[in-house]
Amino acid sequence: MKKYMLWTVRLLVLLGCGLMIYSFMQPWWTVNLSNIPWKDPIKVYAFGFRHDLIQMAAYVAIYATPFYQTVIAYIYLWFSVILALCGTFLKGKKGAFLLGGIGVGYIAYAVGTLFMIKSGIPRISATILGYSGGNVPIPLQGSYSIGLGLNQVKVVTAFHPAYYLAYATGIVFIILALIYFFIKHRTKKTN
Repeated sequence: MKKYMLWTVRLLVLLGCGLMIYSFMQPWWTVNLSNIPWKDPIKVYAFGFRHDLIQMAAYVAIYATPFYQTVIAYIYLWFSVILALCGTFLKGKKGAFLLGGIGVGYIAYAVGTLFMIKSGIPRISATILGYSGGNVPIPLQGSYSIGLGLNQVKVVTAFHPAYYLAYATGIVFIILALIYFFIKHRTKKTN
């Protein structure tokens, strides 16, 4: 019975790793501009800022996530996945603490991304819109209009399900860590 429960937790950890990878690869936050015909020209992923602003690429290039930071983000992702999978084979409390740490770490990663969006996007938007009055007060989620009459640009921002999935994945790992801890603890007491 204990081995069955342990393998069930291992399978759930594997599914949690799948959720982590999925949320990492999907956009977490986007910006739509009414004067640009394609959808979501500005995207923030777990691994950084990306854009489809071909004509304005020179203006926003300084804001794009450098390649080395993207590589570091992917290393973090795959290191977390490997540790989570290996953690379920560790003896004692180590595996549970490792799973819990991965959950807390991924939640912290999502919070860090929120602060990055909050601090950087007003500057990027001001650059794109040619707004010389400083930062554009764009809400994190919602819409904002800039300009008057025909020159008005509507900016619509939105968090996507993958962003919220990052928090849910972190919570799943924390719950699995607690379950794993109790399974290991119970196994130790009965032996």
